[in-house]
Amino acid sequence: MSLFAITRRYSGPDAGKWLRHLHRTMPPEALPPEIWMMIILRLDDHCFAWFILRRVSSFFRQVTENVFAQRIIRDFAIRFAGDYARTIIVHSLLNEEQKRECGAKSHLNLLFGTQTPTFFFEATRFTPPDTKERAVLQLQEQPSAYESSFFMVDIKEGPTHRKYSLPFYLRRKCCKCTPPIESTLDLEYCNCLSDIFFAQTREDRTRLATSSHFVRFSKELRSSKLPAIELDVENRELSFDWRSLCQRFYYDELQTRRTMRPWLRELSPKQRAYLLDIGQKYLNGPSSHAVYVKVMEGRNVVNGPELQEACQRDGWIFWDVEGEPENLTS
Repeated sequence: MSLFAITRRYSGPDAGKWLRHLHRTMPPEALPPEIWMMIILRLDDHCFAWFILRRVSSFFRQVTENVFAQRIIRDFAIRFAGDYARTIIVHSLLNEEQKRECGAKSHLNLLFGTQTPTFFFEATRFTPPDTKERAVLQLQEQPSAYESSFFMVDIKEGPTHRKYSLPFYLRRKCCKCTPPIESTLDLEYCNCLSDIFFAQTREDRTRLATSSHFVRFSKELRSSKLPAIELDVENRELSFDWRSLCQRFYYDELQTRRTMRPWLRELSPKQRAYLLDIGQKYLNGPSSHAVYVKVMEGRNVVNGPELQEACQRDGWIFWDVEGEPENLTS
């Protein structure tokens, strides 16, 4: 029986017994880390991999974290928008006289209307490369992000009229180049959006660290803070503690799953093992319609097959992962 089948099947003392037996009969190091990474990548329950497999041993911690590091590079992105983006633009584009004249908000409305540009960052590497302590983010300006839009802006400049997509129009308003950019081909030579973002005041940097931002990770979009985020002005990069972010991200998912199935806490490890082993024969047998293991969930009754499926999927969610996210790294 594989390590993953055992950890998903048992919890508490039974899981520990089987894991110790597995380590004695076949140490995980007997297989190359690359093979284990391929196996972990096939797991659809990322929360289980982070909280359970990562804590089996130091070997599995390293292998599992390497898998999640790959996911960070492949799938992590953050977009700074809304009031935070507007504040950065105010401090960069408007001088003190303009701010006093009729208010920063009025000037922004004259420049952009009701919308402002956003700042889109993606993970590109880790630093230092060997320990991967921090993930590094860089500002991304893909031409395709400015080309497609349902809304077009018609601008009259002297005797000529020009039409821009709304995203490119907003981006062009941030351009201080002479002459300003006229198409997405010019983005290669314009660093104005990066100049605006990395010219943040101390107040802006404090807000960067304490506010929640739109984060895309593991094919989900959430509003989240970036743990220990740092702004590197010289290299035009952001960096953050990606392990702490994974901890908080999957802890939220874990809490949601606990809320949906609180009665799993009441089942003993032996009851869970029974439902997944001996109980299978009865629940799928000819008299299964008369054999139900019923658990009261408020006013709802969970029947045998439903309970069995719950144990298969979530039987581990109350297993030794109590505490706040900061305390779950051991």
